[in-house]
Amino acid sequence: MTPKPYKGKPCRLNEDDLEKIRIKIKEQNDITLEELIDELDLPIKKSRLSEIVIEMDLPFKKRRSMRTGNCEKICKKNEKST
Repeated sequence: MTPKPYKGKPCRLNEDDLEKIRIKIKEQNDITLEELIDELDLPIKKSRLSEIVIEMDLPFKKRRSMRTGNCEKICKKNEKST
């Protein structure tokens, strides 16, 4: 049984767009996906850009809605269970 060919939509980004993403992330590695889309005027959604950045093996760490204070709760919970 052979795998079926990919039938999804082709990527709307060209090599020039991918290079711009790569350069922007290397210059500003704490940029959000939304900021990347806005600053580079990319014609894709945030979820697809996330997949592309992961496929390119590029780091991105800043999130618009990062949770804070969870570490203390988790650490206390782990201490009680040991």
